Amino acid sequence: MKPGAIGLLLAFTFLSAQAQTKMELEKRISLEEVPQLATQWLDHYYLSTKSSKLKWYFEKDGDHYSYECKFKLHRHRFSVEFDQLGHFEDLEISYSRRQLPDEIYNSLQDIAKKYRIKRTQIQFKAIKKELFQPGFLNKISKSKTAYLYELEVILDGEFYELLMDSSGNILLKRPILSPTGIYLDF
Repeated sequence: MKPGAIGLLLAFTFLSAQAQTKMELEKRISLEEVPQLATQWLDHYYLSTKSSKLKWYFEKDGDHYSYECKFKLHRHRFSVEFDQLGHFEDLEISYSRRQLPDEIYNSLQDIAKKYRIKRTQIQFKAIKKELFQPGFLNKISKSKTAYLYELEVILDGEFYELLMDSSGNILLKRPILSPTGIYLDF
């Protein structure tokens, strides 16, 4: 193989690996910078009045740009993500690792000799008003609402983001560039 072709192959491999790495940059923004469609979505679910201290961020993850609203409600941390136009993308709710199904732990034991869960969230791609009711997360396994588990874990010394279903199947696994994330808070 020619040296130029080898260099091109290595460059392509490097760029391909970079696209699958999580490198999230967040910048705190004011409400005036948020697309109106996103604020209307929150108003539809009465979140503007139910929760205090809505915090808005502009987020960049690779080539993906989005708006994110973070808030607390019923002693849980919520994060709602919208695309650049303000259309809903997903909702993530903090979740206790003690409540994870055994299948998640079994899967982690299968892929790593040693693991440590740093953060756990439940991710929803579709929304029902019941998600914002007190005690809903205690009944999540009986709910008909589709959800996934998003975990930030250390697997054999490497930091990863995993997206898993309740059966423990890994739907997405990507390395995280920095375990603390990078936040630009102006």
